[in-house]
Amino acid sequence: MTLKDSGKRQLGFSMYEALCQESLKTSDSGFVHLYLVISWNMMARSESTEAIHIDYISFEDDAIGVTYFKSKTDQTGSKRRDPRHVYTNPSSPAICAFLALGMYFACNPTLNNGSLFPGASQRDRTQSLGLHSAG
Repeated sequence: MTLKDSGKRQLGFSMYEALCQESLKTSDSGFVHLYLVISWNMMARSESTEAIHIDYISFEDDAIGVTYFKSKTDQTGSKRRDPRHVYTNPSSPAICAFLALGMYFACNPTLNNGSLFPGASQRDRTQSLGLHSAG
């Protein structure tokens, strides 16, 4: 199997920006946009993005911290975890994680604990939009 056949192609920054612009046009209460922006900023696998809980998000000075308790190499979550940090991008609102998170919470006011992306098969939900074809 070649890299092209496996679906793990590079997602360049200009394509990421274009996907972010397009994701803002969806009528899904900010789900696709936040999922895309968080995945990119965290350099996360889809499974890791899907597993984020609201309680795993912290505010750390000028960043948002997201702690993953389980990973591909630590399925029990027994290793010490430090949060991964995400910073604002005020010069480009379409790719700003802070704005994406704010829009998502504004559109989903009943979310206050539990999974950031509630429901089953969020990977399938984003895959239907082609978000996994590039990476």
